[in-house]
Amino acid sequence: MMFKPSSMSQNSPPATWRSKQGTLNSPTSDMWASRVLQMALKKSTTGIVGLPVNANARQDLIKLYRKTLQEVKVLPVEAANYRGAVEQITNFRLKVVETNEDINCGQLEELIEQAEDELSVIPVYLGASSLVQQAPCSGCLFLTGCVC
Repeated sequence: MMFKPSSMSQNSPPATWRSKQGTLNSPTSDMWASRVLQMALKKSTTGIVGLPVNANARQDLIKLYRKTLQEVKVLPVEAANYRGAVEQITNFRLKVVETNEDINCGQLEELIEQAEDELSVIPVYLGASSLVQQAPCSGCLFLTGCVC
């Protein structure tokens, strides 16, 4: 059984809490409400270590998605599966970002990082696809290469 002081009612906080917090109509609650509104208007942190706030996150994300769609067009035919997947995902995300202010998919700064990562993969994929050789036909020896 828990010890409860007789001076405390079950529905009211201790007197020291009441005096510090004030009531809903007090000046302290008004200051708290205005501080919350100010914080909502200007984002000061992402809450993620190493990820700074981007004041133009939505516009920057739209630019990155459009740049990704342009750069993925140079991929060769061998990269059709990768290209199709990137185009499909990027087009979907671009449409969501352009039509909605609040995309409800994490912080925009995180999506910017993802888009930048995808842009950095495209040149690597382009370079790697040029190194891939076609498999020899079934009539040729594997070690000598295809001479057909």
